[in-house]
Amino acid sequence: PEQRDYLLGESWMALVVLPIPRWLWTTKHEHFRWRDNLIVYNLGGGQSPAGFPDTLYANFSWIGVALGMFLWGLFHRRLYATVQAAPGDKNVVLFYAIILTYFVPNIMGFSTALQHFVPLACTLWFIADRPAPAPR
Repeated sequence: PEQRDYLLGESWMALVVLPIPRWLWTTKHEHFRWRDNLIVYNLGGGQSPAGFPDTLYANFSWIGVALGMFLWGLFHRRLYATVQAAPGDKNVVLFYAIILTYFVPNIMGFSTALQHFVPLACTLWFIADRPAPAPR
């Protein structure tokens, strides 16, 4: 806070344009200076992305860290309850594993999760059992 005021969610503004590929919009990265993978670089010159608690602190101070991690815990509790509600469904377990392993609510987490989630969803849709069409 002594170098820069809290971002108040500014680091997540780039999530809005995340689905637009960089080959289509080559200067996309120049429009979001405070995205979460540049917070450390902009403040101190380090070349590492900020973790989720660090991003929460940069945006909303300690209150953001406490509330954000509480909500993150609720998200994981609901995610696990979804798996428990569908015993024996291997597809639910696959989605659970992808979300649990790759999803973090920041730019890199969304991007990585989408790179795994979308192909899995398409693959499962393609190979899913469907009822045979009714005879005419």
